[in-house]
Amino acid sequence: DGGKRALPGSVRTHYRVDLSPADLHVHALACMPMEAMVPFFRSCPDAYIFTGEGAGRGTLRFFKSGAPEGFVPFRDAVMPDLEDLWTMKGIPLERDTWEAFEEIFDRHAFESDPSVTGRYYEATFRYYASLNIQHVEIRMIFLGGPEESRLKAEAIRSAYYKVMEDNPGFSVTLIG
Repeated sequence: DGGKRALPGSVRTHYRVDLSPADLHVHALACMPMEAMVPFFRSCPDAYIFTGEGAGRGTLRFFKSGAPEGFVPFRDAVMPDLEDLWTMKGIPLERDTWEAFEEIFDRHAFESDPSVTGRYYEATFRYYASLNIQHVEIRMIFLGGPEESRLKAEAIRSAYYKVMEDNPGFSVTLIG
């Protein structure tokens, strides 16, 4: 197929070069690609997404019991414009890039819950290990106080050790 690969649910075609083994540099809230992110969040019973109109559309949040008006369980959501909202695909070329990134990151800023953080990074690391990515370097932003940052780092470290059991050559570096 010449390296062409269509993403599930997407009309876009992506070109992929197989670099085996490979290293990858990603940013924390954008380290899981869309093709893996949607199924992952659909599997999380506490994941909700805002489906209303306006600036909050596409905002992902986790709620243990009930959600504010406008949020529906992610597994039940039908949002054909989600890729536009969560990636640069929907951003006009004349738009300020960093401002657009901030909006995207705000839509799926979920790292305040260590259990969600751990599940997310474990799924992300397993995804990349399955592609023969040997090393992932993650640009992190540690918001909140020292305790929140410590819990987040522990969740990521725990996810890494779980994945490393099956993939001993896999490694991760966090950059603050």
